[in-house]
Amino acid sequence: RLGIKIGDSVWIERRGDVIPKVTGVIVSKRAGNEKDIVEPDACPACGSPLHKDEENVRVVCTNSFCPAQLERGIEHFASRKAMDIEGLGGKVVKSLLENSLIKDVSDIYALAKEDLLKLPLFQEKKAAALLEGIDKSRHRSLSKFLFAMGIPFAGEKVCRLVSRHFGSLEKIMAAPESAFEEIEGLGGVRAKAIADYFALDGTKKILVKMKKRRVRPEADSAPVSDKLAGKTFVFTGKIPMPREKAQEIVLSLGGKASGAVSEKTDFVVAGEKSGDKYKKALKLGVTVLDFEQFLEMTKEKTG
Repeated sequence: RLGIKIGDSVWIERRGDVIPKVTGVIVSKRAGNEKDIVEPDACPACGSPLHKDEENVRVVCTNSFCPAQLERGIEHFASRKAMDIEGLGGKVVKSLLENSLIKDVSDIYALAKEDLLKLPLFQEKKAAALLEGIDKSRHRSLSKFLFAMGIPFAGEKVCRLVSRHFGSLEKIMAAPESAFEEIEGLGGVRAKAIADYFALDGTKKILVKMKKRRVRPEADSAPVSDKLAGKTFVFTGKIPMPREKAQEIVLSLGGKASGAVSEKTDFVVAGEKSGDKYKKALKLGVTVLDFEQFLEMTKEKTG
């Protein structure tokens, strides 16, 4: 739409709090050696055909066993917001795959110290630390486990909704599509995508192996009260605690945490250097709180 080429200089403006948006090309800076962006017709990693999503935006490899997808999928599984396995970063995942020590994400739970010590990346202490991190992750919350699995259309918020609705991985695996459609806030597209994911033979095989390897996701804690039931909060700017923790406080009191301001937003908690969300809240007449007011409102949880 913007006619951008490889090598172009572009105009960027700030959107939301920190997200940059490309708004145009600086044509006067073109030197003549820019190249057109050619959409690939095959996956650069495995050569399989590509597929465009319904919105004609994302181009996705159709190969479920694509090595690049597998590598990034395991990285995501181990990431901080997912299973939070310290030490299982990109270089380690790549080395484990290249040396055939793992073939899918469940295999990380079968790793032994002698396996790791075969790799140049590891010495005794580092190997022990990684195995400890892997072991600790066996009992992460169900919502984090679902998010870690990289289910299509299922971000952190959706995974919390699904986790709290069903309460266990076994119930999720046995649920028909209609059961997912009953979850308020999920929608038909997400419900179908999640149901389809758990119906896949590949998914079932991995989850069976996870269970055999003592991976037991624990049910998420129910809200400690309904003090904020029906209330939606949005956080903007820099606040004195990690935003994820502040959102968890809202959820634990029965409220909802959103990333965007709308007419349905009840409160915007504004920290330092608040951006467009703060301005939109004022425009819509949404109540704006500073962080101290937020703490006072939620002191049942924080105090």
